[in-house]
Amino acid sequence: MRRRIYLFALEVVLLGSLARAQSKPEFKPSVTLLKTGRILDVRSGHYIESAAILIEGDYIKEIGPAVEVQAHAPKGSAVIDLGRATVLPGLVDCHTHLMARIPETPGGYVLNLATKSEAFRALEGAADARVTLEAGFTTVRDVENEGSGTPTLRCVTPLTKD
Repeated sequence: MRRRIYLFALEVVLLGSLARAQSKPEFKPSVTLLKTGRILDVRSGHYIESAAILIEGDYIKEIGPAVEVQAHAPKGSAVIDLGRATVLPGLVDCHTHLMARIPETPGGYVLNLATKSEAFRALEGAADARVTLEAGFTTVRDVENEGSGTPTLRCVTPLTKD
């Protein structure tokens, strides 16, 4: 009987220490300092020369001259130096057809809709969205998805490279 009590007490102590060891660590978003040659300030219509962008997690915290932004970056931040590259804000395409890969042949539109499933065209649309993102467009207004039964007008923002 005593042996069972000791074993039970040992289990409680061990399980309690394991529970504490597995507690969730405090989440601290990663911070990245992106240095660049210049950034277009769309409000003023001018470039900010020798600029930087401070990114915390998934959010842009600050944009401005590199000297000022770098002063606000925590120690240990990841630094990406783009050299003399120019950074633009995301572009917007207000008329897209992401799921429309229509052959330029007679009857191509109908043939496309009749021979490709919605799932297949959705995969094509995802590939088209990736190409659009890599071209610098972060927001699109997709005006029709060519017979997929989805709304004919929707905005997708922001696209991400994840």
